[in-house]
Amino acid sequence: MRLLRSQTGLGRQYRWPSRRRIVLGVLVLVFALPVAFHVGYGLVYWAYSASPDGHFPFSSDFENGDLGEWSWIGAKQLCCDHSAEVVESPVRSGRYALKVTLRKDDPPVKNSLRAELRMKSARFGTDFWYEFSVYVPPDWRPISDKVTFAQWHATPDRLLGEKSRPPPLSFEIVGDEFHLKGDWDSSLISTSWFHRSSNIGKTVLWSSPLVSGRWIDWAVRVRWSYEEDGILELWKDGEMVFQRSGPNTFNDILAPYFKIGVYNSDWKSRSSDALNRTEKRTLYFDAIHVLEGCSEADPCQETPPPKGRDR
Repeated sequence: MRLLRSQTGLGRQYRWPSRRRIVLGVLVLVFALPVAFHVGYGLVYWAYSASPDGHFPFSSDFENGDLGEWSWIGAKQLCCDHSAEVVESPVRSGRYALKVTLRKDDPPVKNSLRAELRMKSARFGTDFWYEFSVYVPPDWRPISDKVTFAQWHATPDRLLGEKSRPPPLSFEIVGDEFHLKGDWDSSLISTSWFHRSSNIGKTVLWSSPLVSGRWIDWAVRVRWSYEEDGILELWKDGEMVFQRSGPNTFNDILAPYFKIGVYNSDWKSRSSDALNRTEKRTLYFDAIHVLEGCSEADPCQETPPPKGRDR
């Protein structure tokens, strides 16, 4: 059977593509479009997470009566008006503090039950001080669910097909204890659709009894690294309580980013047992400061700066 032909204005004959060429073109589109989408998503995710010049130092004491310091896109991972409220009591210093509430019937945010504020990514090769004050209310029920109130979340290399992993550093309330947990891996790709590094697994680095009814000043000094030059120090109420050298994050292009708020991983599963333990979780935050730029040539102060008033 002869193929249809059409005559062009120049007298040349045009032959319609053969069935083989059409099938080949369709196959190219089928494979090229997902690759283009993946590359585009990876670039957007990188640009969204990277910290611009001037992002650090960062301070938030809520003295403007709002969340104005957290105004960039994606910083507020909140579902509802009750998720984050600026209140006059209790406060660590000044007139205002932040009240964060997560209810078990809240709609999911970022595929989980969370009420958090996040920063942009830190940087490798320099020391950071993260300082913040947390108030656990006296009516806190010390049951077995895990409540994360601060975490440093990794930025997976999406361009390499890497999936999300546990945060390399996180603060949790587990039962009647504070837990500092860590995770790290030097593999180029720690997790993907086809691979998960055997080195991944949360490690409890430090723990202490839960304290409620008063403010606690936390400070973390960290030099992010997946190699042996990493530094991690934890300070509680002006006293260093934990110190560790060595790897403290994953082998990523971008260093971890800081988040505060309330995240309940047990509620994510929506299991009846986890949801029946309590109706909501509320914590208070104040005096959040992030300092950057410490190095061997320009060292940081060796202790966190004092807070402004008694707890």
